[in-house]
Amino acid sequence: NLAYSEFELLASARNPPEDPVWNALRDARACYNQEEQLVSLSGRDFAQPEEVERMLQELGCEEKTPTMLTPIRRIFAPWCALMRDQFSVLVLPHHTQVICLLLFCHFLDHLGGSPEDVARTMIAQVGTGEGKSMIIGVLAVYCVVKLGKKVHVVVDDESHC
Repeated sequence: NLAYSEFELLASARNPPEDPVWNALRDARACYNQEEQLVSLSGRDFAQPEEVERMLQELGCEEKTPTMLTPIRRIFAPWCALMRDQFSVLVLPHHTQVICLLLFCHFLDHLGGSPEDVARTMIAQVGTGEGKSMIIGVLAVYCVVKLGKKVHVVVDDESHC
């Protein structure tokens, strides 16, 4: 719960507990338990290609009851498979990435609601090496697929093109 603690610490410095940011944090925590991960990693052999394939299938599986995490899982599964195919490494999302995406998706899903129930802006502070590029990419796909929006992503780093 360290990642949630960091988000809550930052939120508490600026927002009262009844603020919409706290509601987004509570919703995120309710559907994503950090101890469980997106896929079970316990007892798995990452050196075995069949095991890696099973983990990717598990990541992309439909949940019995869709949650805020469902569309994010649908985006992560092919991204993780692509990373494995291109770099021969299983790359799974960090907790910070998942929580950040849940907060942003909550924010985007509630735009247009009453001002007292919806945050007017959402800014996330993500540290070096915690996957800002991946967060932006997944968020762009989410906006296109789930919200039906057009998206433009501008980068200033040729290594990301």
